[in-house]
Amino acid sequence: MRAGDFFCARVVPAGSTMQIFGGIEPIEPGQRGRLIELLDSESTDPEELVEFLSARFAPPRLVTPDEHPMVACRAVFEVSDTAGIRRKLSRRFGAADADRWTWTEQGSVLGVLNLARNTDPWVLEVEAMNEPRFESLVDAVGAADPGARLREQTRTPAAELMAQAQENVLPTHPVDPEDPAIATALYEHIRGYEQQWPDEAIPALGDHTPRECAADPTRRDDLIRLLDSFPQQERPGAMSVRRLREALGL
Repeated sequence: MRAGDFFCARVVPAGSTMQIFGGIEPIEPGQRGRLIELLDSESTDPEELVEFLSARFAPPRLVTPDEHPMVACRAVFEVSDTAGIRRKLSRRFGAADADRWTWTEQGSVLGVLNLARNTDPWVLEVEAMNEPRFESLVDAVGAADPGARLREQTRTPAAELMAQAQENVLPTHPVDPEDPAIATALYEHIRGYEQQWPDEAIPALGDHTPRECAADPTRRDDLIRLLDSFPQQERPGAMSVRRLREALGL
């Protein structure tokens, strides 16, 4: 327990004193705002509060920026309208780059479509990283070529892909952090990330950037608590809290 940590507890009067009744739940800074909303709302029922507190112990969820579960989706179509498919897809997704269309919105890539014209029939492959986007791509293909035939389709959760990748990793010799070349590369990588971190949206800071929080007196304490939760001892392969504080004027 450290000074500045948050806890959720029920404090009730007991004669001339106050006592904590029930459990004492540690709360991360990023959870505090939502918890206060639940506690302040007259419509919150006990089940909602328990569900929120229990969610802290759930395994991590891999999600896309629009909060949908991350699923690697792929479909392969046999094209029937060879005369019009390229024009119609370009009208929907913009000009192709070597028969490859990229679906983007607000600078984010939402899906890709690849057309292979060296086969008979032509083959169109579509890919997306969550199911709603994938369904939109499949619908777009159906609108562009109603006669297209779905040859195959796969939907693989990202967690399953990661597990497969770990199983397929071949044993390697351990990296020696004392090796000068390794140490230099590691230092440069960490320093690069330290320079990016102050301007990245951090969930534990309510999706604000550390630089924004440092400049905002109402959020600065949250930033200080977050930095205090990092390992304070400088060591290879880890960000330097001292340098982060200096960069943020703390």
